[in-house]
Amino acid sequence: MRRRLQLAVAVLSLTMFVGACGGGGDDDEPEVTTTVAASATTAAPATTVADDDDNALARLPEVFKPIPGYVFIDLPDSILEDLQDEFASDPDTAEAVAAADGRSVTRNGEPAGSVIAIGFDERSAVLPGFEAGFIGGATEDAVTTKDLKLSGEDVKLGVDGDGLVTIVWFKGTLALLIIGDDEATVTPVATALIASNKAGR
Repeated sequence: MRRRLQLAVAVLSLTMFVGACGGGGDDDEPEVTTTVAASATTAAPATTVADDDDNALARLPEVFKPIPGYVFIDLPDSILEDLQDEFASDPDTAEAVAAADGRSVTRNGEPAGSVIAIGFDERSAVLPGFEAGFIGGATEDAVTTKDLKLSGEDVKLGVDGDGLVTIVWFKGTLALLIIGDDEATVTPVATALIASNKAGR
């Protein structure tokens, strides 16, 4: 699972540099933060994580609403810090990215994928070609891609040479990357997560 989380961060950094304008870590155990409850929850206020230069990006806990049958698990701090640093260290992404967060996802105790959520600055998100550039960057390493409709929303699915599946959804100022080992496992996660986030976007 750790390799997949590291790949998720690597995919994400490529997304911003190539599309719109690596993660590693210690062996800290992740902490379970949500349950399989299907009821809606009140979004927690966004928190921030500062890098060494005190350039902080907000996190997006409200994106990870409970979805039936799945459990979200916090990523190790080192991976989230790498994710934040990727954006804060580059002037283009530091301006465009307002928030970034991520979780791994399990079903019946088995890994079901990883989710990276990105909140964009509204001025950047409306620039011509921004959405297409982001999606293109997120699937740049894919050897096959296809367009899907999940929860009534258009998404792009890409599969890289190692079989890593990435589903990309972009709406308004929010982008989700749902990443995992196979399409059959990742697609239901993406479908449920997009449904829980598309209202009001």
